[in-house]
Amino acid sequence: MRGRKRPRVQRVAQRRTRSSLMSVTFLLCLLLLSSTSRTTSALRILLTNDDGLDKPGLQTLRRRLIQDGHDVFVYATAADRSGISASVQLSVPFVPLEDQQTIVVGPPATCVIAGLSLMNTTTTTTTASSTADSTTTIATNFAVGPPDVVIVGISDGFATGAQTLHSSSVGAALTAMGRGFPTIVVAGLSTNPTIVVQEVYYAYVADFTARLLTQWVATIPLEDMAPGAGLKVTYPPLQPEDVIGVQLAKNGDDAPLSFGYTPSTADPTLWQVSPVMNEDEQVDPDSETALVDAGYVSILPITSSFVLPERQFNVRYILTLRRMLRGVDP
Repeated sequence: MRGRKRPRVQRVAQRRTRSSLMSVTFLLCLLLLSSTSRTTSALRILLTNDDGLDKPGLQTLRRRLIQDGHDVFVYATAADRSGISASVQLSVPFVPLEDQQTIVVGPPATCVIAGLSLMNTTTTTTTASSTADSTTTIATNFAVGPPDVVIVGISDGFATGAQTLHSSSVGAALTAMGRGFPTIVVAGLSTNPTIVVQEVYYAYVADFTARLLTQWVATIPLEDMAPGAGLKVTYPPLQPEDVIGVQLAKNGDDAPLSFGYTPSTADPTLWQVSPVMNEDEQVDPDSETALVDAGYVSILPITSSFVLPERQFNVRYILTLRRMLRGVDP
């Protein structure tokens, strides 16, 4: 994403200055959330991702949310399950771990469904005992109640434009929103050459996500939030001091990067996915693609039907989000 030619980025930035859709007041964040007292009540959070439960993005975000006093329950895959959208699995093995974490052997959308089910159910697992004619029943109580918020991330790698259709993270978010839960899906790109230390980058993104959550539920209380409201957060592969600001985005129809299949160099009988650059694509200056490329944190309002044109969103909600983002420092 960051490998595109600089002149094109400059043209995008220049187009941004002429755009009337987004307020220029977002160019600089006027209030620092880091100095705001964290008075938001503790939330019960279902946390998942598409990279795997042990990945640093999820674990860094988990620790940061717990630091703010939230009750975090992790239901995530054991391995990378990227690029499979909102696919589900009919039979779901799961492995309870310590510290309210559970491996779900299935895709991310399945992790959300399983997590919502297990948090509301006393699950009984039957295992074979040492004797041939009897079994031992192990009861594990997951009945903690439904989550207040579902968070998906931090995913390493983000999808914008048409690529979003294939995103497992967005698929998991849509699954949660379709069941009426407020949801934040957040992604970054720690493998970009501009990121020197992956763990430090994730700490930046996790801190931003936690502060955004605090601001979101403080600005729009959960009881007043529309069922299934969501925010899609894309953090650019930059150090915080190099991030220009935080901007409300819209989902552009086109993106300069798409995917195709080419013969594998290791095995000519296999075809492997490979990126395809579309340098001639015209990118909307207020799209996620353009904003992230220009150095902004992109915040895209989404719904359970994914995303609607801005004119179809509740105008008051959009204005509220714009005011809210003035208080979010990248």
